[in-house]
Formats: sequence, structure tokens, C-alpha cells
Amino acid sequence: MQYLVPQFIEVEDKLVGPMTLRQFGYVALAFFIAYFSFYLLQFYVWLVFCACIDGFLLALAFLKYNGRYVGQTLRAAFNYYWRPRLYLWQKKTPGKGGGRGVSDLALKLSVTSEPLAREKSFIEPFIDRLRGLQEKYEVFQKNTGEREAARRIDYR
Repeated sequence: MQYLVPQFIEVEDKLVGPMTLRQFGYVALAFFIAYFSFYLLQFYVWLVFCACIDGFLLALAFLKYNGRYVGQTLRAAFNYYWRPRLYLWQKKTPGKGGGRGVSDLALKLSVTSEPLAREKSFIEPFIDRLRGLQEKYEVFQKNTGEREAARRIDYR
């Protein structure tokens, strides 16, 4: 059985003549601002006012920059400058006394004759210790498969 797969889903539908609903809204707003300000302002002031405001609204409706409408670009720029975020990651270094690793585990196994208490693997105590510090540190996995902990600092 064959199914129809929708194509061109990024293209907005033309609802009002050759314009999309968003474009029609910008053009209608430009028209209403020009129409009602004509009765409120003197002619030369109205002409300059409409050239600025209506030109901006028509640019929002029809102009594209890098494949995106100017309104989308301005919205993204506003969000970027309004909410700047800087994330710094600091690597957590284990303390001197609590080193957990393969060499430490091999040393414990070769020195003691008793089974190690509550240690199923050498990484579990490290992860348990990190669970307590979950607000300060995050565990992430590198491309090599190695797990590492880093502290996240969020400056707002």
C-alpha cells in the first residue's frame, strides 16, 4: 500500500490572494495606520510618518534575509540580545584521598583478603557521590564513552 507523504511543509499557505495570512495582516495594519493617521496628522507629517511605518510593515511582510522573513530575523535578534546566556563548564577534579579508579581497585583487591563492601564497580561510588551534588554538577558522556562531571555556571 502506498501513502502520500506531504511535501513542501515549510511553505506557508496562500490564504488571501497571493499573500499568506501573516503577510495580509501586515499589509492590513499598514493600510489602517495610513488611513486613520491621514485624518489626525497634517499632510507632510502624515507622508513622512506613513513612509516610515508602512515601509517597515511592508518589509516585515515581504522581504527575506538569508531565506527568512525580516520579522523572524528581528525576533531572533531581539531574543538573543534580550536573553544572553553564557555557559561555563568547569571540570571537577577528585580529592586526594578519595581516588577511585582501576589502579585503586586493583590495589585494594591485592592487599585485602575480605570482599570489598558495597562496591559492585569502581564507577558506582563516584556516581553516587555525584547524585548528592546534582544541583552543582552534571555528568555527561563524551564521544569516547567516558563519563565526566563538570560544574555548570549559568550567568544571566
